[in-house]
Amino acid sequence: MAPTDLSEGPPFPTVPGDVSGAGLSVLRSGGMVTGVGTSLRTAHEPAWQNVDGVIEEPMVDVLKLPFDDLDLTSKTARVAAGALGLYDGARVAYNGTINELNSEWKSYSDRAYLPGGATKAQAEAFQAAIDEKKSDLRRRQSTAEGTFDDAATDAIGLLDLGPAALDNPRLKSMVDRGLKTYFVPKAGMTSAELKALLDDARASGLDPKDYKDLLQQYYVTKAAEKAGIDMSDWDPSKGAEGLRDIIEKVYTYYGQLYLDNPNLKWAGMANMIGPSFAAGFFDLNLFRNIADKAAGPLDDLPDEVRDSLPHPISDIGKLSDLTQEDLNFYETTFLQMQKDIFIDQAAMHEAYLEGGVDAIEEMRDAGLFDNGDPDQTVESWQQIDDGITTGDNDLINQGNKGLLYREQHDIIDDAYQQMYDHDPTGPVVTYLMGVVGDPSIPDAQTLGEVDPLTFTGGADPWGPGKIDVTVETPLPAGNIADFDTRWNLIEEDTLDKYLAVVDGDPDRAEEIIGSSVHDRIEEDRIYWRIDDIVDDFKYNWDIDIDVGW
Repeated sequence: MAPTDLSEGPPFPTVPGDVSGAGLSVLRSGGMVTGVGTSLRTAHEPAWQNVDGVIEEPMVDVLKLPFDDLDLTSKTARVAAGALGLYDGARVAYNGTINELNSEWKSYSDRAYLPGGATKAQAEAFQAAIDEKKSDLRRRQSTAEGTFDDAATDAIGLLDLGPAALDNPRLKSMVDRGLKTYFVPKAGMTSAELKALLDDARASGLDPKDYKDLLQQYYVTKAAEKAGIDMSDWDPSKGAEGLRDIIEKVYTYYGQLYLDNPNLKWAGMANMIGPSFAAGFFDLNLFRNIADKAAGPLDDLPDEVRDSLPHPISDIGKLSDLTQEDLNFYETTFLQMQKDIFIDQAAMHEAYLEGGVDAIEEMRDAGLFDNGDPDQTVESWQQIDDGITTGDNDLINQGNKGLLYREQHDIIDDAYQQMYDHDPTGPVVTYLMGVVGDPSIPDAQTLGEVDPLTFTGGADPWGPGKIDVTVETPLPAGNIADFDTRWNLIEEDTLDKYLAVVDGDPDRAEEIIGSSVHDRIEEDRIYWRIDDIVDDFKYNWDIDIDVGW
Protein backbone atom coordinates (compact mmCIF):
# COMPACT_ATOMS: atom_id res chain seq x y z
CA MET A 1 0.00 0.00 0.00
CA ALA A 2 1.08 3.58 -0.49
CA PRO A 3 2.79 5.04 2.58
CA THR A 4 0.72 7.45 4.62
CA ASP A 5 1.93 11.03 4.99
CA LEU A 6 3.03 10.98 8.61
CA SER A 7 2.82 14.76 8.76
CA GLU A 8 -0.93 14.31 8.84
CA GLY A 9 -2.56 13.48 12.11
CA PRO A 10 -5.68 11.55 13.00
CA PRO A 11 -8.24 10.61 11.97
CA PHE A 12 -6.43 8.16 9.68
CA PRO A 13 -8.05 6.61 6.59
CA THR A 14 -8.75 2.89 6.43
CA VAL A 15 -7.81 0.77 3.42
CA PRO A 16 -10.73 -0.35 1.20
CA GLY A 17 -10.75 -3.33 -1.12
CA ASP A 18 -12.08 -6.55 0.37
CA VAL A 19 -10.55 -9.37 -1.71
CA SER A 20 -11.63 -12.23 0.53
CA GLY A 21 -14.55 -13.13 -1.73
CA ALA A 22 -12.28 -13.29 -4.76
CA GLY A 23 -9.73 -15.36 -2.87
CA LEU A 24 -12.34 -17.86 -1.75
CA SER A 25 -13.62 -18.14 -5.35
CA VAL A 26 -10.09 -18.88 -6.51
CA LEU A 27 -9.73 -21.54 -3.82
CA ARG A 28 -13.05 -23.12 -4.80
CA SER A 29 -12.00 -23.13 -8.45
CA GLY A 30 -8.84 -24.94 -7.49
CA GLY A 31 -10.97 -27.48 -5.65
CA MET A 32 -13.09 -27.96 -8.74
CA VAL A 33 -9.96 -28.60 -10.78
CA THR A 34 -8.85 -31.18 -8.25
CA GLY A 35 -12.30 -32.75 -8.51
CA VAL A 36 -11.95 -32.97 -12.30
CA GLY A 37 -8.66 -34.80 -11.85
CA THR A 38 -10.23 -37.21 -9.37
CA SER A 39 -13.16 -37.89 -11.70
CA LEU A 40 -10.82 -38.39 -14.64
CA ARG A 41 -8.71 -40.83 -12.68
CA THR A 42 -11.78 -42.74 -11.49
CA ALA A 43 -13.16 -42.96 -15.02
CA HIS A 44 -9.84 -44.13 -16.45
CA GLU A 45 -9.01 -46.64 -13.71
CA PRO A 46 -10.92 -49.61 -15.24
CA ALA A 47 -9.03 -49.12 -18.51
CA TRP A 48 -5.54 -49.65 -17.11
CA GLN A 49 -6.60 -52.18 -14.47
CA ASN A 50 -8.03 -54.51 -17.10
CA VAL A 51 -5.08 -54.61 -19.46
CA ASP A 52 -1.61 -56.05 -19.26
CA GLY A 53 1.35 -56.71 -21.44
CA VAL A 54 2.80 -54.08 -23.71
CA ILE A 55 -0.30 -51.89 -23.64
CA GLU A 56 -0.38 -51.53 -19.85
CA GLU A 57 2.31 -48.85 -19.50
CA PRO A 58 1.01 -46.61 -22.33
CA MET A 59 -2.50 -46.95 -20.90
CA VAL A 60 -1.29 -45.79 -17.48
CA ASP A 61 0.79 -42.92 -18.91
CA VAL A 62 -1.83 -41.59 -21.30
CA LEU A 63 -3.31 -39.27 -18.68
CA LYS A 64 -0.03 -38.20 -17.08
CA LEU A 65 0.09 -34.91 -18.96
CA PRO A 66 -3.48 -33.80 -18.14
CA PHE A 67 -3.02 -34.98 -14.55
CA ASP A 68 0.14 -32.87 -14.26
CA ASP A 69 -1.62 -29.87 -15.75
CA LEU A 70 -4.58 -30.20 -13.43
CA ASP A 71 -2.30 -30.60 -10.40
CA LEU A 72 -0.30 -27.51 -11.41
CA THR A 73 -3.48 -25.48 -11.86
CA SER A 74 -4.84 -26.60 -8.50
CA LYS A 75 -1.61 -25.68 -6.70
CA THR A 76 -1.49 -22.33 -8.46
CA ALA A 77 -5.01 -21.58 -7.28
CA ARG A 78 -4.12 -22.62 -3.74
CA VAL A 79 -1.10 -20.30 -3.59
CA ALA A 80 -3.05 -17.42 -5.16
CA ALA A 81 -5.88 -17.86 -2.67
CA GLY A 82 -3.39 -18.03 0.20
CA ALA A 83 -1.67 -14.84 -0.97
CA LEU A 84 -4.98 -12.99 -1.25
CA GLY A 85 -6.03 -14.25 2.18
CA LEU A 86 -2.71 -13.16 3.69
CA TYR A 87 -3.16 -9.67 2.24
CA ASP A 88 -6.81 -9.31 3.20
CA GLY A 89 -6.26 -10.64 6.70
CA ALA A 90 -3.56 -8.02 7.21
CA ARG A 91 -5.84 -5.35 5.73
CA VAL A 92 -8.64 -6.22 8.12
CA ALA A 93 -6.21 -6.20 11.07
CA TYR A 94 -4.80 -2.84 9.97
CA ASN A 95 -8.24 -1.30 9.61
CA GLY A 96 -9.16 -2.60 13.06
CA THR A 97 -6.13 -0.85 14.52
CA ILE A 98 -6.93 2.36 12.63
CA ASN A 99 -10.52 2.34 13.90
CA GLU A 100 -9.24 1.98 17.45
CA LEU A 101 -6.77 4.85 17.00
CA ASN A 102 -9.45 7.08 15.46
CA SER A 103 -11.84 6.27 18.28
CA GLU A 104 -9.14 7.07 20.82
CA TRP A 105 -8.46 10.40 19.09
CA LYS A 106 -12.15 11.31 19.02
CA SER A 107 -12.52 10.52 22.72
CA TYR A 108 -9.43 12.60 23.50
CA SER A 109 -10.36 15.56 21.31
CA ASP A 110 -13.92 15.62 22.64
CA ARG A 111 -12.57 16.03 26.15
CA ALA A 112 -9.86 18.54 25.28
CA TYR A 113 -10.89 22.01 26.39
CA LEU A 114 -9.02 25.28 26.83
CA PRO A 115 -11.07 27.71 28.90
CA GLY A 116 -11.38 31.31 27.87
CA GLY A 117 -8.91 33.69 29.45
CA ALA A 118 -6.13 31.08 29.48
CA THR A 119 -2.63 32.45 29.72
CA LYS A 120 -0.12 32.08 26.93
CA ALA A 121 1.73 29.41 28.92
CA GLN A 122 -1.50 27.48 29.43
CA ALA A 123 -2.34 27.69 25.73
CA GLU A 124 1.13 26.48 24.78
CA ALA A 125 0.90 23.58 27.23
CA PHE A 126 -2.54 22.73 25.87
CA GLN A 127 -1.23 22.65 22.29
CA ALA A 128 1.84 20.68 23.32
CA ALA A 129 -0.40 18.01 24.88
CA ILE A 130 -2.43 17.79 21.67
CA ASP A 131 0.72 17.54 19.55
CA GLU A 132 2.10 14.82 21.84
CA LYS A 133 -1.12 12.82 21.54
CA LYS A 134 -1.12 13.16 17.75
CA SER A 135 2.52 12.11 17.62
CA ASP A 136 1.79 9.00 19.69
CA LEU A 137 -1.14 8.05 17.45
CA ARG A 138 0.92 8.65 14.29
CA ARG A 139 3.70 6.45 15.66
CA ARG A 140 1.28 3.60 16.38
CA GLN A 141 -0.37 4.03 12.97
CA SER A 142 3.05 3.87 11.32
CA THR A 143 3.87 0.63 13.15
CA ALA A 144 0.58 -0.93 12.02
CA GLU A 145 1.22 0.27 8.48
CA GLY A 146 4.66 -1.35 8.48
CA THR A 147 3.12 -4.68 9.52
CA PHE A 148 0.54 -4.33 6.76
CA ASP A 149 3.21 -3.51 4.18
CA ASP A 150 5.22 -6.57 5.21
CA ALA A 151 2.17 -8.80 4.66
CA ALA A 152 1.50 -7.19 1.27
CA THR A 153 5.13 -7.82 0.28
CA ASP A 154 4.84 -11.45 1.36
CA ALA A 155 1.64 -11.83 -0.69
CA ILE A 156 3.36 -10.42 -3.78
CA GLY A 157 6.25 -12.83 -3.29
CA LEU A 158 3.87 -15.79 -3.11
CA LEU A 159 2.07 -14.71 -6.28
CA ASP A 160 5.40 -14.38 -8.08
CA LEU A 161 6.54 -17.85 -7.01
CA GLY A 162 3.26 -19.62 -7.72
CA PRO A 163 3.16 -23.39 -7.05
CA ALA A 164 6.86 -23.46 -6.21
CA ALA A 165 6.01 -21.77 -2.90
CA LEU A 166 4.47 -25.03 -1.70
CA ASP A 167 7.87 -26.75 -1.87
CA ASN A 168 9.26 -24.44 0.81
CA PRO A 169 7.97 -25.27 4.34
CA ARG A 170 8.13 -21.64 5.49
CA LEU A 171 6.29 -20.35 2.43
CA LYS A 172 3.77 -23.18 2.57
CA SER A 173 3.05 -22.21 6.16
CA MET A 174 2.50 -18.67 4.94
CA VAL A 175 0.04 -19.92 2.30
CA ASP A 176 -1.84 -21.93 4.94
CA ARG A 177 -1.97 -18.89 7.21
CA GLY A 178 -3.58 -16.95 4.40
CA LEU A 179 -6.08 -19.74 3.71
CA LYS A 180 -7.13 -19.78 7.37
CA THR A 181 -8.52 -16.26 7.04
CA TYR A 182 -11.38 -17.55 4.87
CA PHE A 183 -12.59 -19.91 7.54
CA VAL A 184 -13.19 -17.62 10.49
CA PRO A 185 -16.93 -17.95 11.22
CA LYS A 186 -19.02 -14.83 11.62
CA ALA A 187 -21.70 -14.39 14.25
CA GLY A 188 -25.20 -15.03 13.01
CA MET A 189 -24.27 -17.46 10.23
CA THR A 190 -26.75 -20.28 9.70
CA SER A 191 -25.71 -23.92 9.83
CA ALA A 192 -26.13 -24.11 6.03
CA GLU A 193 -23.75 -21.18 5.55
CA LEU A 194 -21.28 -22.63 8.01
CA LYS A 195 -21.49 -26.05 6.34
CA ALA A 196 -20.62 -24.56 2.92
CA LEU A 197 -17.61 -22.82 4.45
CA LEU A 198 -16.62 -25.97 6.33
CA ASP A 199 -16.72 -28.00 3.11
CA ASP A 200 -14.34 -25.46 1.56
CA ALA A 201 -12.03 -25.70 4.57
CA ARG A 202 -11.92 -29.48 4.36
CA ALA A 203 -11.35 -29.41 0.60
CA SER A 204 -8.52 -26.91 1.02
CA GLY A 205 -6.39 -29.52 2.76
CA LEU A 206 -5.90 -27.43 5.88
CA ASP A 207 -5.16 -29.05 9.20
CA PRO A 208 -8.42 -29.26 11.23
CA LYS A 209 -6.74 -27.07 13.87
CA ASP A 210 -6.82 -24.28 11.29
CA TYR A 211 -10.63 -24.32 11.13
CA LYS A 212 -11.30 -25.34 14.74
CA ASP A 213 -13.67 -22.45 15.54
CA LEU A 214 -15.62 -22.97 12.32
CA LEU A 215 -16.03 -26.67 13.07
CA GLN A 216 -17.36 -26.08 16.56
CA GLN A 217 -19.63 -23.21 15.55
CA TYR A 218 -21.15 -25.32 12.80
CA TYR A 219 -22.16 -28.15 15.10
CA VAL A 220 -23.26 -25.84 17.92
CA THR A 221 -25.35 -23.80 15.48
CA LYS A 222 -26.89 -26.96 14.08
CA ALA A 223 -27.85 -28.05 17.61
CA ALA A 224 -29.16 -24.59 18.50
CA GLU A 225 -31.33 -24.51 15.38
CA LYS A 226 -32.83 -27.88 16.29
CA ALA A 227 -33.47 -26.64 19.83
CA GLY A 228 -34.93 -23.34 18.66
CA ILE A 229 -32.26 -21.35 20.49
CA ASP A 230 -30.74 -18.06 19.31
CA MET A 231 -27.16 -18.27 20.58
CA SER A 232 -26.83 -14.47 20.55
CA ASP A 233 -29.53 -14.35 23.25
CA TRP A 234 -27.79 -16.90 25.48
CA ASP A 235 -26.15 -14.58 27.99
CA PRO A 236 -25.80 -16.12 31.49
CA SER A 237 -25.68 -12.64 33.03
CA LYS A 238 -29.40 -12.31 32.23
CA GLY A 239 -30.13 -14.66 35.11
CA ALA A 240 -32.36 -17.71 35.33
CA GLU A 241 -35.64 -15.89 34.80
CA GLY A 242 -34.23 -14.04 31.81
CA LEU A 243 -33.09 -17.33 30.28
CA ARG A 244 -36.01 -19.53 31.32
CA ASP A 245 -37.01 -20.26 27.72
CA ILE A 246 -33.47 -21.28 26.73
CA ILE A 247 -32.99 -23.36 29.88
CA GLU A 248 -36.08 -25.39 29.07
CA LYS A 249 -35.25 -25.71 25.38
CA VAL A 250 -31.80 -27.12 26.19
CA TYR A 251 -33.21 -30.03 28.19
CA THR A 252 -36.00 -30.58 25.68
CA TYR A 253 -33.35 -30.81 22.94
CA TYR A 254 -31.40 -33.42 24.91
CA GLY A 255 -34.58 -35.37 25.39
CA GLN A 256 -35.33 -35.34 21.68
CA LEU A 257 -31.83 -36.63 20.92
CA TYR A 258 -32.56 -39.61 23.15
CA LEU A 259 -36.10 -40.17 21.84
CA ASP A 260 -34.77 -40.18 18.28
CA ASN A 261 -31.88 -42.49 19.19
CA PRO A 262 -32.12 -44.26 22.58
CA ASN A 263 -28.45 -45.22 22.31
CA LEU A 264 -27.58 -41.61 23.12
CA LYS A 265 -28.09 -42.23 26.82
CA TRP A 266 -26.02 -39.28 28.01
CA ALA A 267 -28.63 -37.03 26.37
CA GLY A 268 -31.48 -38.92 28.00
CA MET A 269 -29.86 -38.62 31.42
CA ALA A 270 -29.23 -34.91 30.89
CA ASN A 271 -32.93 -34.48 30.16
CA MET A 272 -34.08 -36.60 33.10
CA ILE A 273 -31.86 -35.02 35.75
CA GLY A 274 -31.76 -31.54 34.18
CA PRO A 275 -34.99 -30.22 35.74
CA SER A 276 -33.68 -30.76 39.29
CA PHE A 277 -30.44 -29.02 38.29
CA ALA A 278 -32.39 -26.15 36.71
CA ALA A 279 -34.69 -25.81 39.71
CA GLY A 280 -31.61 -24.81 41.67
CA PHE A 281 -31.03 -21.91 39.25
CA PHE A 282 -34.34 -20.38 40.28
CA ASP A 283 -34.18 -21.07 44.02
CA LEU A 284 -30.71 -19.98 45.08
CA ASN A 285 -32.31 -17.08 46.96
CA LEU A 286 -33.91 -19.68 49.27
CA PHE A 287 -30.51 -20.70 50.62
CA ARG A 288 -30.71 -17.82 53.08
CA ASN A 289 -34.08 -19.09 54.32
CA ILE A 290 -32.77 -22.62 54.71
CA ALA A 291 -29.75 -21.34 56.61
CA ASP A 292 -31.92 -19.31 58.97
CA LYS A 293 -34.26 -22.25 59.68
CA ALA A 294 -31.44 -24.78 60.05
CA ALA A 295 -29.24 -22.66 62.29
CA GLY A 296 -31.57 -23.11 65.27
CA PRO A 297 -31.61 -26.94 65.30
CA LEU A 298 -27.86 -27.03 64.87
CA ASP A 299 -27.37 -24.59 67.73
CA ASP A 300 -29.47 -26.87 69.95
CA LEU A 301 -27.03 -29.77 69.50
CA PRO A 302 -24.69 -30.63 72.38
CA ASP A 303 -21.39 -28.78 72.13
CA GLU A 304 -19.49 -32.04 71.61
CA VAL A 305 -21.70 -32.99 68.65
CA ARG A 306 -21.77 -29.50 67.11
CA ASP A 307 -18.00 -29.15 67.40
CA SER A 308 -17.60 -32.46 65.55
CA LEU A 309 -19.55 -31.21 62.52
CA PRO A 310 -17.47 -30.34 59.46
CA HIS A 311 -16.55 -26.73 58.80
CA PRO A 312 -19.22 -25.95 56.15
CA ILE A 313 -22.05 -26.95 58.51
CA SER A 314 -20.66 -25.02 61.45
CA ASP A 315 -20.50 -21.93 59.20
CA ILE A 316 -24.03 -22.26 57.84
CA GLY A 317 -25.00 -19.06 59.58
CA LYS A 318 -22.87 -17.16 57.06
CA LEU A 319 -25.55 -17.77 54.44
CA SER A 320 -27.83 -15.31 56.23
CA ASP A 321 -25.42 -12.63 55.02
CA LEU A 322 -25.48 -13.67 51.36
CA THR A 323 -25.55 -10.50 49.28
CA GLN A 324 -27.39 -10.09 46.00
CA GLU A 325 -23.98 -9.89 44.36
CA ASP A 326 -23.13 -13.32 45.82
CA LEU A 327 -26.40 -14.81 44.60
CA ASN A 328 -25.84 -13.35 41.13
CA PHE A 329 -22.37 -14.92 41.04
CA TYR A 330 -23.63 -18.41 41.90
CA GLU A 331 -26.58 -18.15 39.55
CA THR A 332 -24.48 -16.88 36.65
CA THR A 333 -21.87 -19.58 37.23
CA PHE A 334 -24.58 -22.27 37.17
CA LEU A 335 -26.02 -20.86 33.96
CA GLN A 336 -22.57 -20.72 32.35
CA MET A 337 -22.07 -24.37 33.28
CA GLN A 338 -25.24 -25.28 31.39
CA LYS A 339 -24.09 -23.33 28.34
CA ASP A 340 -20.59 -24.86 28.43
CA ILE A 341 -22.10 -28.35 28.56
CA PHE A 342 -24.32 -27.58 25.57
CA ILE A 343 -21.46 -26.19 23.49
CA ASP A 344 -19.37 -29.28 24.17
CA GLN A 345 -21.85 -32.14 24.29
CA ALA A 346 -24.46 -30.92 21.80
CA ALA A 347 -21.69 -30.27 19.27
CA MET A 348 -20.32 -33.81 19.74
CA HIS A 349 -23.75 -35.37 19.40
CA GLU A 350 -24.50 -33.47 16.21
CA ALA A 351 -21.09 -34.40 14.81
CA TYR A 352 -21.67 -38.08 15.53
CA LEU A 353 -25.16 -38.02 14.04
CA GLU A 354 -23.85 -36.39 10.87
CA GLY A 355 -20.53 -38.11 10.35
CA GLY A 356 -20.10 -40.92 12.86
CA VAL A 357 -16.80 -41.54 14.60
CA ASP A 358 -14.92 -39.93 11.69
CA ALA A 359 -16.54 -36.60 12.57
CA ILE A 360 -15.62 -37.10 16.24
CA GLU A 361 -12.01 -37.76 15.24
CA GLU A 362 -12.01 -34.56 13.18
CA MET A 363 -13.11 -32.65 16.29
CA ARG A 364 -10.29 -34.26 18.25
CA ASP A 365 -7.77 -33.40 15.53
CA ALA A 366 -9.01 -29.81 15.59
CA GLY A 367 -8.21 -29.60 19.30
CA LEU A 368 -11.81 -29.36 20.51
CA PHE A 369 -11.25 -32.01 23.19
CA ASP A 370 -7.97 -30.66 24.51
CA ASN A 371 -9.57 -29.57 27.79
CA GLY A 372 -9.60 -33.24 28.76
CA ASP A 373 -8.29 -36.52 27.37
CA PRO A 374 -8.94 -36.27 23.60
CA ASP A 375 -8.36 -39.95 22.87
CA GLN A 376 -10.61 -41.00 25.75
CA THR A 377 -13.42 -38.89 24.31
CA VAL A 378 -13.01 -40.53 20.90
CA GLU A 379 -12.88 -43.94 22.57
CA SER A 380 -16.20 -43.23 24.33
CA TRP A 381 -17.88 -42.50 21.00
CA GLN A 382 -16.19 -45.54 19.43
CA GLN A 383 -17.64 -47.71 22.21
CA ILE A 384 -21.11 -46.30 21.54
CA ASP A 385 -20.69 -46.85 17.81
CA ASP A 386 -19.35 -50.40 18.24
CA GLY A 387 -22.12 -51.17 20.69
CA ILE A 388 -24.75 -50.01 18.22
CA THR A 389 -23.16 -52.05 15.42
CA THR A 390 -22.84 -55.23 17.46
CA GLY A 391 -25.89 -54.83 19.69
CA ASP A 392 -23.69 -54.75 22.80
CA ASN A 393 -25.60 -52.64 25.33
CA ASP A 394 -22.76 -52.76 27.86
CA LEU A 395 -20.47 -51.05 25.35
CA ILE A 396 -23.11 -48.39 24.69
CA ASN A 397 -23.45 -47.75 28.42
CA GLN A 398 -19.70 -47.63 28.89
CA GLY A 399 -19.32 -45.07 26.12
CA ASN A 400 -22.09 -42.87 27.49
CA LYS A 401 -20.51 -43.07 30.93
CA GLY A 402 -17.32 -41.74 29.34
CA LEU A 403 -19.26 -38.75 28.01
CA LEU A 404 -20.71 -38.19 31.49
CA TYR A 405 -17.21 -38.28 32.98
CA ARG A 406 -16.07 -35.67 30.46
CA GLU A 407 -19.01 -33.44 31.35
CA GLN A 408 -18.37 -33.63 35.08
CA HIS A 409 -14.57 -33.63 35.07
CA ASP A 410 -13.50 -31.67 32.00
CA ILE A 411 -16.34 -29.24 31.36
CA ILE A 412 -17.81 -28.07 34.66
CA ASP A 413 -15.39 -29.03 37.42
CA ASP A 414 -13.56 -25.70 37.20
CA ALA A 415 -16.86 -23.86 37.64
CA TYR A 416 -17.64 -25.87 40.76
CA GLN A 417 -14.21 -24.94 42.12
CA GLN A 418 -14.82 -21.26 41.36
CA MET A 419 -18.01 -21.40 43.41
CA TYR A 420 -16.27 -23.24 46.24
CA ASP A 421 -13.48 -20.65 46.28
CA HIS A 422 -15.90 -17.71 46.36
CA ASP A 423 -15.05 -16.09 49.68
CA PRO A 424 -16.49 -16.29 52.27
CA THR A 425 -19.64 -18.27 51.44
CA GLY A 426 -18.39 -20.65 48.73
CA PRO A 427 -17.74 -23.75 50.86
CA VAL A 428 -21.10 -23.39 52.63
CA VAL A 429 -23.13 -22.70 49.47
CA THR A 430 -21.65 -25.63 47.58
CA TYR A 431 -22.09 -27.87 50.62
CA LEU A 432 -25.74 -26.87 50.89
CA MET A 433 -26.18 -27.68 47.19
CA GLY A 434 -25.40 -31.26 48.11
CA VAL A 435 -27.80 -31.10 51.04
CA VAL A 436 -30.81 -29.85 49.06
CA GLY A 437 -30.04 -31.59 45.75
CA ASP A 438 -32.65 -34.21 44.94
CA PRO A 439 -32.01 -35.88 41.55
CA SER A 440 -35.14 -36.17 39.41
CA ILE A 441 -34.41 -39.77 38.43
CA PRO A 442 -36.70 -42.48 39.80
CA ASP A 443 -35.34 -44.03 43.02
CA ALA A 444 -32.08 -42.01 42.85
CA GLN A 445 -30.75 -40.99 46.24
CA THR A 446 -29.38 -37.73 47.55
CA LEU A 447 -25.74 -37.18 48.43
CA GLY A 448 -26.61 -37.38 52.14
CA GLU A 449 -28.27 -40.76 51.64
CA VAL A 450 -25.40 -42.24 49.63
CA ASP A 451 -22.59 -40.80 51.73
CA PRO A 452 -23.99 -39.64 55.10
CA LEU A 453 -21.88 -37.75 57.57
CA THR A 454 -21.19 -40.15 60.46
CA PHE A 455 -19.05 -39.61 63.51
CA THR A 456 -18.37 -41.36 66.80
CA GLY A 457 -17.39 -40.30 70.26
CA GLY A 458 -16.69 -41.98 73.57
CA ALA A 459 -16.72 -41.24 77.27
CA ASP A 460 -15.64 -43.04 80.44
CA PRO A 461 -17.78 -41.40 83.16
CA TRP A 462 -17.81 -44.20 85.74
CA GLY A 463 -14.29 -45.48 85.76
CA PRO A 464 -14.57 -49.01 84.37
CA GLY A 465 -17.65 -48.15 82.31
CA LYS A 466 -17.52 -46.74 78.78
CA ILE A 467 -20.07 -45.09 76.51
CA ASP A 468 -19.59 -45.11 72.72
CA VAL A 469 -21.82 -42.81 70.71
CA THR A 470 -22.25 -43.14 66.93
CA VAL A 471 -24.20 -40.41 65.13
CA GLU A 472 -25.40 -40.75 61.54
CA THR A 473 -26.64 -37.41 60.29
CA PRO A 474 -28.96 -36.61 57.38
CA LEU A 475 -26.15 -34.49 55.99
CA PRO A 476 -23.56 -35.48 53.36
CA ALA A 477 -20.01 -36.20 54.36
CA GLY A 478 -18.60 -34.52 51.28
CA ASN A 479 -19.03 -31.34 49.25
CA ILE A 480 -20.69 -31.58 45.83
CA ALA A 481 -18.05 -29.17 44.47
CA ASP A 482 -15.43 -31.88 45.01
CA PHE A 483 -15.15 -34.01 41.87
CA ASP A 484 -14.44 -37.27 43.70
CA THR A 485 -17.52 -36.73 45.89
CA ARG A 486 -19.67 -35.92 42.90
CA TRP A 487 -18.41 -38.80 40.78
CA ASN A 488 -18.80 -41.29 43.64
CA LEU A 489 -22.47 -40.28 43.90
CA ILE A 490 -22.88 -40.84 40.16
CA GLU A 491 -21.11 -44.20 40.14
CA GLU A 492 -22.63 -45.50 43.35
CA ASP A 493 -26.21 -44.49 42.70
CA THR A 494 -27.35 -41.94 40.11
CA LEU A 495 -26.07 -43.64 36.97
CA ASP A 496 -27.25 -47.11 38.00
CA LYS A 497 -30.73 -45.78 38.84
CA TYR A 498 -30.91 -44.02 35.48
CA LEU A 499 -29.82 -47.11 33.55
CA ALA A 500 -32.32 -49.19 35.50
CA VAL A 501 -35.05 -47.02 33.98
CA VAL A 502 -33.82 -46.69 30.39
CA ASP A 503 -32.67 -50.31 30.10
CA GLY A 504 -35.21 -51.97 32.37
CA ASP A 505 -38.32 -49.93 31.67
CA PRO A 506 -37.78 -48.01 28.41
CA ASP A 507 -41.47 -47.10 28.15
CA ARG A 508 -41.30 -45.32 31.49
CA ALA A 509 -38.07 -43.62 30.45
CA GLU A 510 -39.68 -42.40 27.23
CA GLU A 511 -42.69 -41.14 29.16
CA ILE A 512 -40.51 -39.12 31.57
CA ILE A 513 -38.15 -37.77 28.94
CA GLY A 514 -40.98 -36.87 26.61
CA SER A 515 -42.88 -34.95 29.29
CA SER A 516 -42.86 -31.18 29.75
CA VAL A 517 -39.49 -29.89 30.97
CA HIS A 518 -41.21 -26.77 32.29
CA ASP A 519 -43.55 -28.81 34.48
CA ARG A 520 -40.74 -30.99 35.81
CA ILE A 521 -38.66 -27.95 36.76
CA GLU A 522 -41.59 -26.50 38.67
CA GLU A 523 -42.18 -29.82 40.44
CA ASP A 524 -38.53 -29.91 41.53
CA ARG A 525 -38.41 -26.36 42.90
CA ILE A 526 -36.83 -26.20 46.33
CA TYR A 527 -39.64 -24.09 47.75
CA TRP A 528 -41.92 -27.14 47.63
CA ARG A 529 -39.42 -29.04 49.79
CA ILE A 530 -38.01 -26.42 52.11
CA ASP A 531 -39.93 -27.67 55.16
CA ASP A 532 -38.82 -31.26 54.51
CA ILE A 533 -35.22 -30.10 54.14
CA VAL A 534 -35.34 -28.27 57.46
CA ASP A 535 -37.07 -31.24 59.14
CA ASP A 536 -34.09 -33.35 58.09
CA PHE A 537 -31.86 -30.97 60.00
CA LYS A 538 -34.12 -31.26 63.03
CA TYR A 539 -35.14 -34.88 63.28
CA ASN A 540 -33.35 -37.32 60.97
CA TRP A 541 -30.38 -37.99 63.24
CA ASP A 542 -29.65 -41.62 64.04
CA ILE A 543 -27.84 -41.81 67.39
CA ASP A 544 -26.59 -45.18 68.61
CA ILE A 545 -25.35 -45.40 72.21
CA ASP A 546 -23.35 -48.43 73.29
CA VAL A 547 -22.60 -48.83 76.99
CA GLY A 548 -19.80 -51.21 77.79
CA TRP A 549 -18.09 -52.45 80.97
